[in-house]
Amino acid sequence: MSADVAENFYGDLLENPPGQVIVIENPTPPASIRGRATVHTFSVDGSERQGFFPPRERQ
Repeated sequence: MSADVAENFYGDLLENPPGQVIVIENPTPPASIRGRATVHTFSVDGSERQGFFPPRERQ
């Protein structure tokens, strides 16, 4: 996917928001979008969250 397609996709979501939007994607959003949107990165190694749902309490 070219950078133009991704930038236009995210730009359209920002300009015409249908409500809360969750985009599950591997590439990082373009730099022009990250300053205008809330982006949460999910990863086991070194990110602020390990997954979409909070981890279960171990018993």
